[in-house]
Amino acid sequence: MGPQIQARISTILRRMAAAFVEIMLLPFCAVLLILTLPELSKDPSVAFAEGAYFLFIMAVWLAIFTYLLFKDAFFNGQSIMKKLLRLRVVSVKTQVKCRWYQSLIRNIPLFITPVLLIELLMVIFNPGGRRLGDMMAGTVVVNSSESFLPRPKLQKRIGDLGLKTLTWLLAAALMLALFYVAYYSIGAGNISERLNKSSNSVVTIYSYDSNNKFIGYASGFFVNSDGYIVTSQHVVQGAARSFAIYKENENLNIDSMVANDPIRDIAVLKVRAVDTPPLSLGNSDKVYVGNEIYTIGAPQGLLNTVSKGIISQIRYSKGIKYIQIDAPISPGSSGGPLLDRNLAVIGVNFAFYKEGQNLNFAIPVNYIKALLKKSKVEYK
Repeated sequence: MGPQIQARISTILRRMAAAFVEIMLLPFCAVLLILTLPELSKDPSVAFAEGAYFLFIMAVWLAIFTYLLFKDAFFNGQSIMKKLLRLRVVSVKTQVKCRWYQSLIRNIPLFITPVLLIELLMVIFNPGGRRLGDMMAGTVVVNSSESFLPRPKLQKRIGDLGLKTLTWLLAAALMLALFYVAYYSIGAGNISERLNKSSNSVVTIYSYDSNNKFIGYASGFFVNSDGYIVTSQHVVQGAARSFAIYKENENLNIDSMVANDPIRDIAVLKVRAVDTPPLSLGNSDKVYVGNEIYTIGAPQGLLNTVSKGIISQIRYSKGIKYIQIDAPISPGSSGGPLLDRNLAVIGVNFAFYKEGQNLNFAIPVNYIKALLKKSKVEYK
């Protein structure tokens, strides 16, 4: 293999490495935008901290977007990755760095998904190494003697490859940190507001016998907007009359029990349709010990009480799966939703050990989903 072919292969590999890292910024950019869009509809009175999170995410998104469009112009013909890999973007006519408008034209195709494969193939097979963006902008990528790796003493000690590897690791750590901040600022950062909204979908159920004597109270939650409520069967078992308190001040008469599973202590009740978003049902097959969870219910009749804890263990008894949790629950919590950190329902609280502390149990939501499907009740 001759020197020219080796140089050509080296350039191709370096260009592909640079392009891969820069293109990976695109989905990251899209994720940030998707996460921030719901924030645009927030009430202006939103807490300052959440507003700061939103501004931070928007600033990061705009910085990445601007970098992707104008990176070659801003970095003297070399983006950060190109400097790292000793490449330079120059104008074909002048053989000097590309101008801002050339950088804009050159990088626009990267934002068009079907063009990405064409761009990659042209880098590999086009004799001049020019991709579609280069042809549109009148630019070409050439080798550069300038490196993004100063500090000769450090380079001498650990070698050029070692220093490059260290730089890549630092870049990866920075990306992970940005993902972490984005996720927690939009997801966990406004957990209080989201829990408050979820509480609007939880009801407190009161039951009476045939003599109109109070039997007890418990919890339940809406699974759709047509008035279907999931709860524990023992909540309404033997009751002659039951009603649900919705949003602390509205009574909903329970018309009927649509479906039930006495073995797993599940019941589906029907009330009139209400204007409230239902809770979304998650996947209880993908819950693990140590996962963070929340419960919403009416322990001792205290409506919309929120508790936080973790999954203590996954138990099995007589072929039935149970989720053991340490979030505090009491009489009245039965039938309330067990939520994961995304506030999707992963179970229904139904029992606790009086003799122990925080030894509480929930029925996995996949049993509820199977019952709803069998009863032809739609759910979110």
